[in-house]
Amino acid sequence: MGFTLKSFDVLKDEFERGVKELMEYHKVKEEENLPTERQREIQFLRASINKLNSSSVTDLDKSGKDPHIKAKTLTGLAYLFREMISDTYYIRSPDNSKFQRILTGIIGTNEENVLEEEDVFSLTSAAMKFVSDQIFTNVHSKKVMLENTIYSDINGYGVSTPKKLDNLNVLWKKGNAILSAERNLIFDNSVDILIKEVKQRKEEEENQKKKEEAAKTGGHGSSFWNFGRRSDHTSKGTTENDENKVTPTH
Repeated sequence: MGFTLKSFDVLKDEFERGVKELMEYHKVKEEENLPTERQREIQFLRASINKLNSSSVTDLDKSGKDPHIKAKTLTGLAYLFREMISDTYYIRSPDNSKFQRILTGIIGTNEENVLEEEDVFSLTSAAMKFVSDQIFTNVHSKKVMLENTIYSDINGYGVSTPKKLDNLNVLWKKGNAILSAERNLIFDNSVDILIKEVKQRKEEEENQKKKEEAAKTGGHGSSFWNFGRRSDHTSKGTTENDENKVTPTH
């Protein structure tokens, strides 16, 4: 990825500092006194962090080839929640949300550290895979676990009554919507790049063909010109010899 990813340990520390900053902003001393939605979001992210903390790389990535999978997953979750918060701001800018600004700081995006389509897709994929692993009994199951998950005690994310799964519903749909949108952008960009590459390749082939034809024509012209010059030289030489030639008398 072109985006510079923070380490998992740094992300964890920044998250906890962000929670304290949010409490100071709302002038409360306990998390339970924060706005309800913020409480749930913090609980979800903390439960995810605890699970990531106790998991090995191979638990999260069976191939074991991605040493940054924990950081990707947590960054992806932070991005997902940031976008969900942004969706709730219809008139005002989402920057009015203190937690949205905190999550942006945790992710680490700025003018120099920009998330490209491929980065968003990679981070969101890691986050959604992690959530899926927690709430589905297995990858082939249609049954969603509503109890006994790391999110079971968080209202709106894991209770026995589906109607109360509003938050999990929004998260799931938002995550898949992001993946779909980014996948389409990546596809469109790839098509544009391919079209440009094919066009450039054809232009280069045409230019090369023109150069080869010019070289052939130039070679023949040069030989003809030299031939002409040799003829002139020969004629001139003959004239000079004729002028200097002494005609014998008979």
